[in-house]
Amino acid sequence: MSSERLPSGFFKFHILRLLSERPMYGYELMKVLSEKLEMRVSQSVVYPILHELERRGLAVGEWRRCGGEGRSGGRHRKYYRLTKLGEEELQRLKEKLLRFYEMLFK
Repeated sequence: MSSERLPSGFFKFHILRLLSERPMYGYELMKVLSEKLEMRVSQSVVYPILHELERRGLAVGEWRRCGGEGRSGGRHRKYYRLTKLGEEELQRLKEKLLRFYEMLFK
């Protein structure tokens, strides 16, 4: 199944959920989503959502140096974490999703 066939809200929910567990960087989110959903999730799906979450104040990105030796070693990665507003949005989406499933299976 292709990630382009699923609505972006589907991925937004899962990215919020993953970020509620711990800060993650974009490529890491792509790998985890691909594994969990058993489909290829591309950067053209993940990064626009991360930028939207940041723009809306639901997540905040922080550059960190990762790996490598010494002060100059390693690569910089932008780790995203949920804000309080992001946690509230995740809760709102969970409740909405539960109502939707209840409606489907009644």
